[in-house]
Amino acid sequence: RVDDILIDCLTFPIATGQEETRRDGIETLNAIKALKEEFPNVQTTLGVSNVSFGLNPAARIVLNSVFLAEAVKNGLDSAIVHPSKITPINRIPAEQLKVALDLVYDRREIDANGDVIYDDEYKLIDDLCDICQEIANITGRSLYYHIRFSKRIDFLCYKITKQKETEI
Repeated sequence: RVDDILIDCLTFPIATGQEETRRDGIETLNAIKALKEEFPNVQTTLGVSNVSFGLNPAARIVLNSVFLAEAVKNGLDSAIVHPSKITPINRIPAEQLKVALDLVYDRREIDANGDVIYDDEYKLIDDLCDICQEIANITGRSLYYHIRFSKRIDFLCYKITKQKETEI
């Protein structure tokens, strides 16, 4: 029976800094939508966290949550997620939601010279790293260029985030 078919729609990281991966989120969402239009009884699933691989933990939670919501809007039936790593859309601050959507839909702004004047990928990282800035203030070291690439920084951001969550 068609109802018994389950298709993993797959997604890939969209914040790698590589031009060729910037539209992978859009392509996944379009594939889900097209699949459900053509075969409405076929079931779809998706490993959501792949989309945010390479980002720090705070950014991953926002991007995964936004991407999951967009995938469901496009017809996704089920997802593989860690429930504690998904935040309801109405609890995501408006600016972070906008930036995550901009990243998912690759809404970069480019001036007349072809220079990027707004890049959602780096805006998301900047917006979600206030905690990392606190670390920089404490240690006296600039973390701006290392946030995305340093596992150690990701771990420190994660630890401070967890500490703040328990204080609330």
